[in-house]
Amino acid sequence: MLTQKPANVGFGSVGVAGALGAGAAFVAVAAAWRASSLESGGRWWVVPVALVVGAAFGAGIGPVRNSIRTPGVLPFAVVCSAAAVYGCVPETGQMREIGWTVALVVVLEVVLWAPLALVWHAGSAALVLWGGLYGATGRPSALIGALFAMTPVPLLAFWLRLRPRFAGRGEPYRWTVLAVGSVAVVAMARTGGIEPGTDAGTAAALRWLMIWVAAALVASGAIVITAGRAARRDRGSSIESARRRTPPRADLRNERRS
Repeated sequence: MLTQKPANVGFGSVGVAGALGAGAAFVAVAAAWRASSLESGGRWWVVPVALVVGAAFGAGIGPVRNSIRTPGVLPFAVVCSAAAVYGCVPETGQMREIGWTVALVVVLEVVLWAPLALVWHAGSAALVLWGGLYGATGRPSALIGALFAMTPVPLLAFWLRLRPRFAGRGEPYRWTVLAVGSVAVVAMARTGGIEPGTDAGTAAALRWLMIWVAAALVASGAIVITAGRAARRDRGSSIESARRRTPPRADLRNERRS
C-alpha cells in the first residue's frame, strides 16, 4: 500500500525491524565495498558500525512514524541526512539521483497529505546510507560523517523508548527533536566529516563526533524535559479549574438543608 494507517506507538516488533534494518545496511556496505576499499586500510570498523546504525534506524522508524503523523516531517529528516552525506563525501555524483528520490517521498506525502508506508522511508534511507559509504571513497572522516548522518530518526526513537510518555506530548516537540538531530548531522558533516584522510584527521573527526553527539543528546533531552514540565503544568491547571468549578462541601450541605 502507498500510505499507512495510524497505529499505536510500540516497540513490540523491534527485533524484526532492527534485523531488517541491519540487513539493508549490510547490502549498502556490500555495494560500496570496493568503492570505499573497506577491505583494507583498517576500515573494517565500518561493517559493525553500519549494521548497528541500520538496526537502530530499522527498529526506530516504526515508533517514530507512529508518533509523527504530519505528512512530510519524517521524510524531510531523511532529506537532511542526504544533505549531510552530500556535505562530507568527496564523491557526490551519485547523490543527485538519491536526492531526487528522497525529495519525491516528501512531495508524495505532502500531495497525498497522508503518511506513506514505512517501506518508502526505509528504502530512501538505505539509498542515502549507500550513497554515503560509496561517496566516502574510503576516507575515514567521510565514513564517520556518512554513518552519523543516519541518526536523527534513531535519536527520536531513543527518547520515545526512554520516556514513553513523550509520545503523548504535543507533536511539535517531536518535530524539534528531529530538527536537533538533523542540525547535528549537517554540522558534523561540515566539521568532522571533511577532515583529511590522515590519522590526525580521523582523530579530529572522532572528536567532532563526540561534540555533536553530546550536543544532540543535551539539546533533545532539554526538549523532552520541557515537554514533560508543560504537560504537568497543564494537568495542574486542569485540576485547579475543576476544583474552582466544584462547590465546597459546606455549601452543598446548606443547599440540601434548605
